[in-house]
Amino acid sequence: MNQIVTNAPATVIVAAGTVSSGFAGWLDLIPDDISKLSALAGIFLSIILGYYHIRLGNAKLKKMGLEFDSSKLNNVSEKD
Repeated sequence: MNQIVTNAPATVIVAAGTVSSGFAGWLDLIPDDISKLSALAGIFLSIILGYYHIRLGNAKLKKMGLEFDSSKLNNVSEKD
């Protein structure tokens, strides 16, 4: 699942499918059940992508904080 979430072409394909089926349902080109199912899939994937990117952002912030703290410690020890 992680490979699908981080794969940009797969994400674009899923988003395009969700949007196109949503528009097709709105224009009554496909049954309402299919458009509702695509909306549900879009919601589910949006939650997964949001969760993944929030965790990724938090991990990057922690890493940057640790690097900053270690660089401050190195600068203080060099001055002594």
